[in-house]
Amino acid sequence: PLACRFGLPNIWVILGLSKRGKLVFFISRKFLSFVLATISFAAFLVLPSAPAIAVPASTYQYQFEGNSTPSIGNSTLTLVPACGANTATPCNSSTSFGTANGDGYLAWSSNGQRGGGFRISTPSNIGNSYSMSLKFEFAEMSYYRKIVDYLAEADDTGFYIYNNNINFYPLGSSTTTYSANTPMSLIVTRQATTGLAGVFTVYAYSGSTLTQVLQVTDSAGSSIPASNGSGGTLFGFFFDDTATSGEATTSGKVYDIKIWSNTALTAAQVGSVATAAPTVTAPSTPGTP
Repeated sequence: PLACRFGLPNIWVILGLSKRGKLVFFISRKFLSFVLATISFAAFLVLPSAPAIAVPASTYQYQFEGNSTPSIGNSTLTLVPACGANTATPCNSSTSFGTANGDGYLAWSSNGQRGGGFRISTPSNIGNSYSMSLKFEFAEMSYYRKIVDYLAEADDTGFYIYNNNINFYPLGSSTTTYSANTPMSLIVTRQATTGLAGVFTVYAYSGSTLTQVLQVTDSAGSSIPASNGSGGTLFGFFFDDTATSGEATTSGKVYDIKIWSNTALTAAQVGSVATAAPTVTAPSTPGTP
């Protein structure tokens, strides 16, 4: 047959006419591979990228960059009183602002029986479904050390450290352990189900590693924060309730708190929050708590 060949030494096509006048062609295997690779690369270029995970903005946030005013929202943070002669109620022996690795914090210490810390009051009820992220560290991690009090100090239930584990008393503990004087980054979600019941889930993250460390069913509504008496919600941070005593750290630091009202973030959204770059503007001169 009449034929012509074109291409590279190992990537070629032969076109020609058979004795019956039909067009025929022959291709090398490498030419076929070349064509398939070209098609695959072109398809890759036009494939749509995966959509970004949409995460709602937090309703309230505290960054503790030299002050305790909210960077988002109009909630109110109130330190518990200074420790005096009466150390039976939550009280602070000292408070101060500082920075560690470029991240601002509020530090507190207490010689009171129920520890120290602060309360956050929101102007509107955050609902039975909500989310919260916290970055903090405790000086002690043994026994029970309360992280969040939900019921205005009237009940022993709540969110704790228990013997270096994450715990929601009395519903369960994590199996992952954590160390004293080391920052912990946690994200909590509460998804309401029926009535007061809901699912309380805790994620821990470090760098790009996110782990679900605890999930319990809260049938009684123990993880729904109390009313502040003005249509909003009241949280207690880091001090013990009046039902017991001695279940709080003597000192600690808090770096960041975010709260999402009426929103239980999905696992995908939690992942986006955990890996998002921080946006912090530190004041030139830290204030005094």
